[in-house]
Amino acid sequence: MWQEAKAQAIPEGFVLMPKNPSEKILKAIYDNKNSTANAYRAIIKAQEQGHDS
Repeated sequence: MWQEAKAQAIPEGFVLMPKNPSEKILKAIYDNKNSTANAYRAIIKAQEQGHDS
C-alpha cells in the first residue's frame, strides 16, 4: 500500500528530498565537490539509500 501511495505522490523520475540535508547527503556533496553533476547524483543516491534502511 505504501508503494502505491508513493507512486501517486511522486512522479516518475523525481525523488522526495528533506528540507535539511542528512549526514549521508552532506557526505555525498563533500565527496563529489569537484563535479556538480556527480554530486547531484550522489545526493539522490544517498537519499534513496536512506529510504531503504
